[in-house]
Amino acid sequence: MKILMAAPFQANGRYKGGISSVVNNMLLQQNVLDKCNLEIIKFNTCVVKRTVGSDANFNKDNIKNAIFLYNKISKSILEYRPDVLYYHSSIRYALLKDLLVLRHAKIKTKVRTVIHIHFADYEKIVTGISLVDDIILSILKKYVDEIVFLSRTTMNSFIEHGIESSKCSVIYNFNTLTLKENNIDISNHENKLVRLLFVGTIGKRKGFFDLVKALENIDRNKYELHVCGEPTNDESKSEFEKCKDKLGKNLVFHGFVSGQERDFIYKNSDIMVLPSYGEGLPMVILEAFSAGCAVISTNVGAIPEIVRNENGVIIEPGDTDALTRAIMFYISTPENLLKVQQTNYLYSKKFTCEEFIKKVAVVCRKGDESE
Repeated sequence: MKILMAAPFQANGRYKGGISSVVNNMLLQQNVLDKCNLEIIKFNTCVVKRTVGSDANFNKDNIKNAIFLYNKISKSILEYRPDVLYYHSSIRYALLKDLLVLRHAKIKTKVRTVIHIHFADYEKIVTGISLVDDIILSILKKYVDEIVFLSRTTMNSFIEHGIESSKCSVIYNFNTLTLKENNIDISNHENKLVRLLFVGTIGKRKGFFDLVKALENIDRNKYELHVCGEPTNDESKSEFEKCKDKLGKNLVFHGFVSGQERDFIYKNSDIMVLPSYGEGLPMVILEAFSAGCAVISTNVGAIPEIVRNENGVIIEPGDTDALTRAIMFYISTPENLLKVQQTNYLYSKKFTCEEFIKKVAVVCRKGDESE
């Protein structure tokens, strides 16, 4: 089966986020794609150079990018003759843009269409503007053959708004670490620094500044915070500099990391902390499972569906007191930390790229009478 996969394969100035990681790691699994009889043709949806933090906003560069996609997508379909147009999208105006492009392609070529929405909170996926959201729902109903969600809760919310349940599926993300059990340091950390890990854009949405506030109430002889990511804008950069001053040597900044450097940081961490205000299904949490880390996060998106009591601690976004207590719980009870670390390493086997690709193949073949 030939699939034209539309996604931000190259970031082109923006933050290299979860969608890019998903699609590019899929392409690395050629043996699995062959087993599933899938031929992936790349269609990069991030063409016009833009800045970090411009995602899903209504601005000049995003409009220029949308015009390019609108003109190019149908030509690519007519050139490659795929069985399916599989479109990876996100939220708000980015989703609207992608749906308008997909609608145009559907009308022009009659290609079978799938949209994969990489967020897991209905109220944040839509814009909140009735006229715009009516357009989004209308296109999903009339021009999209299959919709993939990151969580069951999100899928049910769309079904409540009139989307047919028969065209809806849930596919959880996957982890991309390649660590083996004997590579993971899941030892008792009594009388040692507990190594906290934050991975993501440094800004308000990911809750980074809440994490720093929570850590101000914890003995600095007890922890070390490793930060992987970049500030989203100038305001975040300024605030981040203040955070570095507050935490001093307890904050170790790595910037954007990948490959062996990323793997090394994960395997030497104890707790992934992601106190986010909005998410889909963060790959960083799945990677934390694979590295044998406990997880402290918030009850947003699909996170509560995969992080349970045996995997970590879930708190409300913005509750810095609860965040402090959660971190202190693991610092003060290393036996509980060790137990969760061991559990999460085994739990991670459910979230592999191979399983993800198999489920994508099932979605693409739904309604294919020749299969």
